[in-house]
Amino acid sequence: MHPVLAHLPLPPNLYLLMAYQNIFVSLACTPDEDPVVHEAARLTEALGAKLHVLHVDYTADGKMSMMMPSTGRRETVDDLRNQFRRLGYGPLADKLEVFMLVDDSPERAVAEATAEADLLIVGHRNVSAFTAMMRDSVDELISNKVLCPVLVVTKTPDPA
Repeated sequence: MHPVLAHLPLPPNLYLLMAYQNIFVSLACTPDEDPVVHEAARLTEALGAKLHVLHVDYTADGKMSMMMPSTGRRETVDDLRNQFRRLGYGPLADKLEVFMLVDDSPERAVAEATAEADLLIVGHRNVSAFTAMMRDSVDELISNKVLCPVLVVTKTPDPA
């Protein structure tokens, strides 16, 4: 045990648990995010933490673009809460603090919103080697920008 930890009045593991009381999870509101929601709920309940949900709408969403097709629909706070309810986390869904952000830079929006976060949970979707060579994924961009620790959870893989 590190000499500094030996002199603390509480067990060292308890300090680690106490450090993650303000957890944020960034969700896109897509069906492949079940593992991300499960991990956010599991950690929140295990640590007795407060969970905050972030969703970033691109300012260009709803407009045709060469890079991204228009979805024509914006997610709502209820859509995000329902991701938790659908997986059996109804009581947690009712207590969530949800932030609906609009920005042309998801990583900037998430970094600003998590300035006081103890932990950020993001999902990661595997991409092809070609795509990985061409650009960073959104979770990598976010991880490079935020100041708090980031837990990256693999999203449900697409069926082959």
